[in-house]
Amino acid sequence: MEFYIDGVLQSGRISGEVNWTLQTFNILPGTHTLRWRYVKDGIISSGQDKGWVDYLSFDVWTYSLSPGSAVFSTNGDAGTVAITTYYPWTVTETNDWITITTAISGNGNGSFSYTVAANPGRPRAGFITVGGQTHSIAQLGVVPPGQFDFTDDNLTDLLFQRTDGALAAWAMNGTNFLRSVLLRTPAAGWRCFGAGDFDGNGKEDLLFQHNTTGKLAVWYMDKTNFVSSALLRGGPGAFLARRQRGGFQWRWQTRPSFSK
Repeated sequence: MEFYIDGVLQSGRISGEVNWTLQTFNILPGTHTLRWRYVKDGIISSGQDKGWVDYLSFDVWTYSLSPGSAVFSTNGDAGTVAITTYYPWTVTETNDWITITTAISGNGNGSFSYTVAANPGRPRAGFITVGGQTHSIAQLGVVPPGQFDFTDDNLTDLLFQRTDGALAAWAMNGTNFLRSVLLRTPAAGWRCFGAGDFDGNGKEDLLFQHNTTGKLAVWYMDKTNFVSSALLRGGPGAFLARRQRGGFQWRWQTRPSFSK
C-alpha cells in the first residue's frame, strides 16, 4: 500500500500481510491531492490481495502571530514576531526590502526576526506569512519634491493654483484624468510651490511662500483635507485659510512624473 501527496510518494509503504497500522503525515495549508495505491504482486497470489484504508482524521493546523502588524519610519528598523502553534512552520517574506534575520522554519512555538531597509521613496507596504497567517508591515516614505499624490495610489497627481490663490487637485492615472477636487484657499499673497511629508505620517503636505515677505508655511494635510498650518522660518504671523470661488485662470503648480 502506497500513499501519495500531490503525486509524491510518501515514506511508510506497507508491504505483506500486516495488522492495522497508524500512519501520520503533515500536509501544508492549501489544496492538495491525496492518493492511496495498492500494488499487486504479479507472481504470487495469496491472502485477500487487498488493502484497506479506514479512520481518516484531519487535524487542522492553527497558527497565531503576535504582533499582527508593524509600522516603521523611513530609516527602517528591526522587528520580532512570536509564533504560537503545535505544528511545523515556515516563514515567507514577499518584499526585497524585508530581510528575515533568523531561522525561517521551526516546529511548535517560536519566533522570527526581520529587518526593514531604509526607504528613500514613497510609503510602501509588505507582509510576511506563516501558516497562512500574515504579519503586515507598513513603512513611511519620502514624497519627491514637486509631486503630489493625494489619492495614496503611488501615482502622481496635479496641483493647480488659481490667480486668486484658490487650490485644486487633479487625480491622475499617468496622463489620464480621473477627477478634480477643490481644496481650501490660502490667505492673500501665499503661493503653493511644493509638496512633502513634513510631519512624517506618510501623508503629503503642502508648502507655501508669501509673495512679498518670503515667509514659508506648511499646510498639514490628510489627502485633500486641511488639518492645520504652521509657519516655518521667517517670523511669527497668522496663516489663515478660506474658501474662494470665481472665474479666474488656473496655473500649473507641480512637476509631475507620469510614468511612476
